[in-house]
Amino acid sequence: MPRRRPLSPRSGLDEEDGAALEDRPSAARRWKNLESGSGRVLRVGVMALPHMANFTDFDALALEPSVSLAFVERPEEMAAADLVILPGTKQTLDDLLWLEQRGFAPELRRLVNIGVPIVGICGGFQILGLSIEDPEGIENGVPASAAGLGLLPVRTVLCAEKIVRRIHGSMRGKFFGGGLSPQAHFAGYEIHVGETFYETGARALADIVRHGTKESVPDGAVSPSGRVLGTYVHGFFDSDDFRHGFIQAARAAVDLAPAERYARIGAEREARIDRLADHLRESLDMNLLKSWIVNPSGRGREKCGD
Repeated sequence: MPRRRPLSPRSGLDEEDGAALEDRPSAARRWKNLESGSGRVLRVGVMALPHMANFTDFDALALEPSVSLAFVERPEEMAAADLVILPGTKQTLDDLLWLEQRGFAPELRRLVNIGVPIVGICGGFQILGLSIEDPEGIENGVPASAAGLGLLPVRTVLCAEKIVRRIHGSMRGKFFGGGLSPQAHFAGYEIHVGETFYETGARALADIVRHGTKESVPDGAVSPSGRVLGTYVHGFFDSDDFRHGFIQAARAAVDLAPAERYARIGAEREARIDRLADHLRESLDMNLLKSWIVNPSGRGREKCGD
């Protein structure tokens, strides 16, 4: 049998969720030499939470030519960010405590006061709220509660039931209290424990429709200033048109010029999957596999060679 060409480990496909944070670009390295001018890249800082989950939420955003995305490991690095994202986490209360103990929490509040946009995804959304309660001890085995960062008018109660659903949705208003709203719906999935409740007067971020249902329900929240957003949706930035609208609004919010180019990640991802499929077709003996399906007992099975 002829030798098959190997598939590069850097195939461009999404990494598994357990990928090491040290393999991701840090703010200290990526933002070492800061550019200036309205045409520069949008610096997006993702908080490097100790129990961070769903790393791939930011892959599409990181591939945009007008964006420089890095993981923030120290509070002083946040000063260089144009926009900060609190990602999902497997241990919301532990990571909230970490933010407070390491000095990130007061810096986040300072950034909000000077108008820097903040986005929370899933556990990050919960952390941005007024409080998190864990009456059943879901995360650490004992009942617990903590005050959140107080940047969104919501409260979260953790519960045993895990919500796992695919969704599609649309924004209720504009990003960051101004700029432009994206002209397309977003899609993604929910995977979280807990239910978030709105305080009187709180505004939802979006309306979503869960797979298998027809009625829309509210998702996420927006601060009174419009500069702090939270959502439960993973894959929030994956839809090309939606992500482009987000970037356009984010750049406008921090007085940067519109992006000159955008990436079409969806089409590129499909091409990468097609390349992987071609590689598998070249590498596998499909007739042999079919013979196993037709004759599962193994009688008459061909011998596999190198």
